[in-house]
Amino acid sequence: MDRETGKAKGVIRLYRVESTLPQTLPAWLHSQLKAGAGDSRHGRWFTDDPHSLAWYRADAGMPTRTISVDVATAEAEAYRVCNLPAHMQIGSRDTETEYILPPEVAQWAR
Repeated sequence: MDRETGKAKGVIRLYRVESTLPQTLPAWLHSQLKAGAGDSRHGRWFTDDPHSLAWYRADAGMPTRTISVDVATAEAEAYRVCNLPAHMQIGSRDTETEYILPPEVAQWAR
């Protein structure tokens, strides 16, 4: 256990900012959904950069909450946006720090 972070070693904490209002999406995401991108990724975007959370809150333009999930570092690499196919990278702010988690992992975020 790491004393600074309180996390188990070999684990990365991933964060997600989401609206506290039901079924609301930022305008840029609406346009991506119309173009056929983003629909399968909705609710699954996370970042490993806690310093960028303020940007995500501002981008939402509405009340938000921040949730997180701990994922094994080696497993997380498979979900890092820069390691995904190009069509999955559409709309990414930073492919190095963003992740698209599978639903079975994203569901554990609290």
